[in-house]
Amino acid sequence: MEECTLQQQCKNLCNLLPEHHRRLYAGTLASALPHGGITRISRDLFISRKTVSKGMRESGLSVPGTIPTLSTKTA
Repeated sequence: MEECTLQQQCKNLCNLLPEHHRRLYAGTLASALPHGGITRISRDLFISRKTVSKGMRESGLSVPGTIPTLSTKTA
């Protein structure tokens, strides 16, 4: 029985997703990594850096290594 690495599992999941969801998934993964996250996810998932960056923008995660906070409106 073959052992599937986390990298391979992420790639397999990414391949099952529609394009928009694939971008969001890649962007979310990249934002969770420190400096170089976009390049690493791009390389690991075989998608362009531009696609990963677009996914980060679409999901509101524009700065790698940070987790967004929910803004609350005050009256």
